[in-house]
Amino acid sequence: MAAPGLINEVPSDLLTQHRILEGLDEHPANQTAFDFDVAIVGLGYVGLPTALAFQAAGSRVLGVDVSERRLAVIKEERADLLETDRDRLTLALRDSSFDLTSDVARLGTAAAVIICVPTPVDHFLVPDLRILESACRTVVASAGMRICPPGGAGVATRS
Repeated sequence: MAAPGLINEVPSDLLTQHRILEGLDEHPANQTAFDFDVAIVGLGYVGLPTALAFQAAGSRVLGVDVSERRLAVIKEERADLLETDRDRLTLALRDSSFDLTSDVARLGTAAAVIICVPTPVDHFLVPDLRILESACRTVVASAGMRICPPGGAGVATRS
């Protein structure tokens, strides 16, 4: 049993990542040969820190972004990040368990996929889900049967 108040001191993002990582060990997909534990689609202000957190926790991470320009900024360590994430990025870029690509066909090499793409809102605060819908279609088309149970990868979205 956790100490009273402990759960409130842990950011919910870390709890979510811990639960996802915990589930990866038991996921049927891990009984097959996946090159990566998790693929993060979209390496913006949500996706890149998420990828770095998973990598720092010991996961093999594939970062996927359709923008070659964004990938270059990340590889050159010029991405706008908090200082702790800058340190993580430096370490991750030197680690063979962390890879960046624009090749969406490689999504099938990950046991889990987390989609972190923008969902901008209009002046009525209604989200525009077209980017998310497109990313979901891309994941399904690229990962193919590997994301369909049994033995397939899990898919989650974050916005």
